[in-house]
Order: sequence, then structure tokens, then C-alpha cells
Amino acid sequence: MHPDQLTVPVATVRALVDAQFPAWRDLPVTRVAAQGTVNAIFRLGERLAARFPLVPRDVAEARAWLAAEAEAARELAGRTRFRTPEPVALGEPGLGYPLPWSVQTWLTGTVATDADHRSRSGSPTTWPSSSGAYGRSTPAGGCSPAPAAAATCATTTPGWRPASSAARACWTCRGCAGCGRGCARSNPPMSRMGRRTLDRVLAG
Repeated sequence: MHPDQLTVPVATVRALVDAQFPAWRDLPVTRVAAQGTVNAIFRLGERLAARFPLVPRDVAEARAWLAAEAEAARELAGRTRFRTPEPVALGEPGLGYPLPWSVQTWLTGTVATDADHRSRSGSPTTWPSSSGAYGRSTPAGGCSPAPAAAATCATTTPGWRPASSAARACWTCRGCAGCGRGCARSNPPMSRMGRRTLDRVLAG
């Protein structure tokens, strides 16, 4: 958790969507229960999801970050054997929420939780089974299957691209190990996800 983490009420999301994207006024807004601490996620109807950054930062910097995410997602789309979220729109600050926010497509699936014991070959939510496909196509190698992670690597290390599958695995392990250690007390479910993903990568 972040000490200065933003609060994003459903009512604020509803008002921002109605004001900035009138075509979606009839779509219900539903908060997605998640363990992440970077974005608050809300479903817009059945096919869209709005992502609201939770960490305060400069507006221009936040907008550039979201643009990098969108670009990474566009490059990834259609280049793996699994569907990936695609960018749809970028919202602006307003109505008490201080940052830009994004809308992308929503993919229906099963969240990989502690109770999900399916094998790597049986589930598209399992990282090792898709790491090769993602690693070949993401512009910056990626720290996880998420386009946001690919954008993270792209913006923190401009132009960097792992030269081999071993390098991609090493980069992935670094991210997962950090998540497993750093979130152990502040966000145990996130910590378990990092450790679980690392175990699967090493087993693969």
C-alpha cells in the first residue's frame, strides 16, 4: 500500500465516464476486487474496464505513462496465442480525481489465485505457458504477461530489449522476487502471487 494512495469512489468513476464519454452513460460501473496497489479497476458494462492510477504523480508524467502502456498493448495485440487487453480511450482528470485514466477491453477469464492448482499446460492464466509468446512480442520484454508491465520496462529502460529467453526469464524472476519480498507484510495476496509466479517460471 502507498501512504498517499488515492481513493477512487464508484460515484466519481460514474461521473467522469458520463461527462467524458457520453456514449457509455448506460453502461453499469462495477469496482473490480483486486490486490494490486497501482490501479483501481472498474468494469464498464461487459466489454470494457477503466483503470485509475492510485499513486499521485505529475499529470504530464502520468499521461506519458498511460500512453506508453497503450502503445505496448497495441504492439502486443494479436501477437500471442492468447487474447490480451486492448487500449480504447484515455480519460482526463476531473471531479476530484487528479490524474489521467485509461479504458481498455475487458477479458473474461479465471484469476490465478492460491486455489487455482491447474497445471501450466491447462491454463492460459499460467505465466510459463505463455512467457515465450509474450517475450517475443513485447517491445521491452515485460516483467509479467500484463501490457502495463511491458510499458513499465519500456519507460524505465528506454530501448532495452532482452536478447534471449534466458534474459527474459531473468527479468521476470527479478520482478516476481521483488513482489514476493516487498509485499509480504503490506499486501500478502500480492506477495503470494509473486512467489507463485516465480515458482512456476523456475519449474518451467
